[in-house]
Parts: sequence; C-alpha cells; structure tokens
Amino acid sequence: YEHKLAKKFTNLAQADAYYQECLTSGVFDVLQHPPVEDEVLLVVKGAKPGVYTKRLTFLIEGLAWRGGVVMSAIGPRARADIQFRRWEVAGQTEVLP
Repeated sequence: YEHKLAKKFTNLAQADAYYQECLTSGVFDVLQHPPVEDEVLLVVKGAKPGVYTKRLTFLIEGLAWRGGVVMSAIGPRARADIQFRRWEVAGQTEVLP
C-alpha cells in the first residue's frame, strides 16, 4: 500500500494499547483517506500539539504514536497556524503524557 505507515513496538501489549488509543481517539479516522497536497493535520491534544503537513511527523512528533485530539483540513498551512494559535491562547490545547 503506497501510503502505509509502520511502527515497531517492544511487545504486543504495547502495540495493542497504542492501537486502541488511536482507534478510540479518532486518529485512524483522520488518516483513513490518502494524503492530498494541501492537507494539514492539527494536534490539539497530544505529545506535541501543533500544525503538521506530513503524516509521519504528525504521528511521530505530534502524537508520539499515541492517541489524542486531532483534526485535518485542506488549505494553506498559514490559515491552520492562525487557528491553532487561537486555540492555544484560549487554553484549548494540551500536552498529553
């Protein structure tokens, strides 16, 4: 599959726990469709909240391969950055352990 992402885990229990987090938090829903050129991914709550334009960076840095509160949009990154800053100033973003 052209757009697959893979992660190695130390054991099956850890892999299953992370899978369940991603499933229940909606991360897989965001990644369900193939990536498009102007896709931006927003991590509202996660390991490193912010705006991402690459899915792998979104998973590795933004979520640390875990679940969180995420959104996707199509459009300029600058617009997503502005919206994210609004959420940040309003205290609506959160770093998860």
